[in-house]
Amino acid sequence: MVPSSRSQARTDNADAPYRLAWVIMTRTRHDPPSSSCDGDSCSTTNESPYYTVGVRGYYLTPGARVIIKIVSDGRIVWNASTRPQAGGTGPGGNYGGDTGNVV
Repeated sequence: MVPSSRSQARTDNADAPYRLAWVIMTRTRHDPPSSSCDGDSCSTTNESPYYTVGVRGYYLTPGARVIIKIVSDGRIVWNASTRPQAGGTGPGGNYGGDTGNVV
């Protein structure tokens, strides 16, 4: 290797962590409101707890198309398409998506 290619390889290796696309998923449980009483009258809800999923991606090419799919038992239960936006504290772009009450 010539010195210039060594220097380039060193730079490429130092920048490698910034070329990784990070994806973070969070699962949040939402409990129904508890019963409430007003004087002698009380009410309750028959809602069940449910979960939502949040998906965040970092270090992606700004403007690139990203397709997010959440699969359960081989079935797609939620999907969306988005484009990372530039900004934030790291290189590249980032995106976020939330499922709402589907899982």
